[in-house]
Amino acid sequence: MIREARKTIPKKRFKVSTANNKRNLLFSSALYLGIAVSGLYVAAGSQNMRALFQEMSDNQKYRDSLLAEHSRLLLERGTYSTYQNFDRVAEVHLNMKFPERTEQVSN
Repeated sequence: MIREARKTIPKKRFKVSTANNKRNLLFSSALYLGIAVSGLYVAAGSQNMRALFQEMSDNQKYRDSLLAEHSRLLLERGTYSTYQNFDRVAEVHLNMKFPERTEQVSN
């Protein structure tokens, strides 16, 4: 009896209108285009990030070289500020001589 009832019920056919097909096609196309554009932006952002990282690495290497040079210059300045160097510069460049005789003046 159930089989007979199924046979007697007419099957409805759903008609899909061409407007729905066009709308679905347009929506799918827009979605795929959006995904493709998004992928291109992700790739460009990754490339930009790599370029910025490389620039940062170069700047850090430059900073390290400047710090090393600064350390060397501090050491050189410390060397030049010794008493022996002042005495030598005074004698050679300024033609100054240490007095032969020194006297202490009292008040």
